[in-house]
Amino acid sequence: MIEKLASLTYRFLVLYDGKIALKANTVMELDLQRSIASAAESVYSNLLGIIIQELGSADDKVVDYYLEMIEVQEGQGPKPGRHAFSEDKNVTFRQLIANTFGYMKPKEKSGKVFLYQSYGMNF
Repeated sequence: MIEKLASLTYRFLVLYDGKIALKANTVMELDLQRSIASAAESVYSNLLGIIIQELGSADDKVVDYYLEMIEVQEGQGPKPGRHAFSEDKNVTFRQLIANTFGYMKPKEKSGKVFLYQSYGMNF
């Protein structure tokens, strides 16, 4: 199975004004990590749908399924001051996918701080 996956290609086509502007046909290396930026939000939404269908509810606490999310110690987060706080144990999947909780940011009140980040989802 792995050998078959290793030989698969991904393809995409961009049309502009009815003409091919870009096309790609490339082999995807299995161990290569690729940045998908804002497309990650679609992946997370799909994962949330699977979780709801298979396990429980969008209102379930994330720590009930992924305890490691509250084990991020000071100095281990994405930047200074960003680590798991006691409040983070209450975040639900719904809050996480909608970016309304403030995971690793307890001093920022939900709905009061806006910062657009393409890579801002802490899932």
